[in-house]
Amino acid sequence: MKQVVILIAMLGFVRAAAAQNADDYRGGWRTDSGEAHIYEFSIRGATVRGIYCTYCADATTLAFVDGTFGPEGITFEVTHVRADGSASYKDKAVAKFSQSRLTVTGTSGAPGGGRFERVLIKDLAGRVEVLWVREDDPPEHPGKIDGPGVLPVDDVCPVG
Repeated sequence: MKQVVILIAMLGFVRAAAAQNADDYRGGWRTDSGEAHIYEFSIRGATVRGIYCTYCADATTLAFVDGTFGPEGITFEVTHVRADGSASYKDKAVAKFSQSRLTVTGTSGAPGGGRFERVLIKDLAGRVEVLWVREDDPPEHPGKIDGPGVLPVDDVCPVG
C-alpha cells in the first residue's frame, strides 16, 4: 500500500514537471477579484487567437488576441479597437500556467499605460462555444473559442 501511495505522488510530480500543455491554456480565464479582466484562448498548433474584455456585456471593451504558444506559455498581443473598428492600441503580454492559475504579465499600449500583472482563474461558469470568422481564417477552419457568457453561434445565427 505504501508503494502505491509513493507511485501516485511521483506521477503527480512528473505531470507538474512536464512541458506546457495547450489544454491547460484553452478556454476562458478571469480575474478572481478587483477589476474584471477576461481572456478566452483558442489554440491551434502554435497559433493562438482569442478575445479579451473587461466587462464583456459592453462591446466597447472587447479586444482581439493574437499570439503563439510554446514551451514557455503564450506570447501574445491584445489589439484594442475603436468604435469604428480601427486599432486604438496594443498590449504585449505573456501568459504562464502554474498550479491551476494563469499569470499574465505585460505592457499596456494605452495612453499612460505601463506594466501589468494579472493572476487569473479558469472560468468554469458554463462552457459555450463562440465562433467568429476573420479575413485570414480559411473558410473550412473558422476560429473557435470555448468560454462562458456568450450565446452559442447557432442561437445567434443559425447555420444551414
